[in-house]
Amino acid sequence: MTEGASFGSEADGRSIGQRMRLGPNGLFALILAIICGYFVWASLNWPSGAALMPRTAGTFGLLMVVGYAFNSIRGKGANSGQILDVGRMEHGDTDAPAVRARTIRAIGSLFAIVVLIWLCGFHIAIPTFVGFYLWYWGKVGWWRAVLAGAIFLGIIVGLYDNVMHVTWHTSVLDSLLNRGS
Repeated sequence: MTEGASFGSEADGRSIGQRMRLGPNGLFALILAIICGYFVWASLNWPSGAALMPRTAGTFGLLMVVGYAFNSIRGKGANSGQILDVGRMEHGDTDAPAVRARTIRAIGSLFAIVVLIWLCGFHIAIPTFVGFYLWYWGKVGWWRAVLAGAIFLGIIVGLYDNVMHVTWHTSVLDSLLNRGS
């Protein structure tokens, strides 16, 4: 880590004062917090149906920023354990084949999730993808990967199906099973 490290950068070996200085990642987090806070604030006087999406997105965004800030100040930098790192912050200390491999993994993952959603639908694709990705690339235990997938399924069914009443596309699997509309 360089001498000028700051909030939002790898924090190992730095004092709390050094970790609280605002760096590029911290500045991005601050801007994101302002936007998410505005979503929540602006939607307070809206009818509940119109306010649901900005309020939900803003609240989840603020929770993520708070978690990021807590980990950065505590000394657990965002760079310690990334599983979808394409090397955007690295300049010259990584060879081209490694950067190419990470970029292919990122693009391939995006392609895989889109194809899975098209074939199986959101309810199967998102939890399965999250669980597999965490287990395979993230090297987390299988039970944590399954738990994360179950949490995503709970969010899809609980929030998007039952609260927001989202209309889902008809997947290929639904069409084959004659369940589509």
